[in-house]
Amino acid sequence: MLAFLLIAAFHPAGILIAAVLLLGALKLKTFVLWLAAAASAALFGTTIAYPGYGSKLANGGTTGAAYTNIAQLKKFSFSGFKAEFDDITNLDSPSIFKEWLKTVVDGDTVQYDGVLNPTDPITQGLLTNIATAGSAALNYWKITTTDGTTLVFTGYVQDFKMGAEYNKAITFSGAIKIVGNITATWS
Repeated sequence: MLAFLLIAAFHPAGILIAAVLLLGALKLKTFVLWLAAAASAALFGTTIAYPGYGSKLANGGTTGAAYTNIAQLKKFSFSGFKAEFDDITNLDSPSIFKEWLKTVVDGDTVQYDGVLNPTDPITQGLLTNIATAGSAALNYWKITTTDGTTLVFTGYVQDFKMGAEYNKAITFSGAIKIVGNITATWS
């Protein structure tokens, strides 16, 4: 800036040159600020994300009136739904593309892994549930993510395993077979 003032003071066309250079500098500054903002967006993105810690998988028993979290889970994975289709392509089909009919939808599974707390009654109930016959074993389950989204469904404990290594914590894992539709409340 001082250089601009010196040029303007000692040269007849200096005022015009200084004004042009000053305007260019201001535009350059605006450009640099815009470039920094664009680079920041490129580096950090605009993606909205939430951490997994704090998410819960809870058992609601046979009524779903109250839910209790399965203690000390390290992770769980909701596989959702999968649909089955029947190929209904026939000689009267209107094009070369196959025609499909969705026939049934199957609730897949929720798989879980955790650090075993043998005194936790909900974890104990997973093993009890797998050994219970029929509809008496159909429980309500609720997934709550850290953003407050909930997925409520019914299901049977399909799998329950434990593992121990001499230099590791005792763990447990398994799966819940989803039965029927899911009620989702998105936050």
